[in-house]
Amino acid sequence: MLRPLSQPSFTELPSQAPYALDYAPRMDGTTQISSFGTCMEELVLVHDSRFYSMEEHMD
Repeated sequence: MLRPLSQPSFTELPSQAPYALDYAPRMDGTTQISSFGTCMEELVLVHDSRFYSMEEHMD
């Protein structure tokens, strides 16, 4: 049976926002990217400090 062209062929999602946005206010993409960059910088700093402390213990 053919569908009329006005109906989408995929299953429609509910009108709610994706689950990732349920707990946070909506942010634009640049805000999300900059906050992600900050998280990555913190991870790098923690990793570097652990590496240097390991070097000290090896000496």
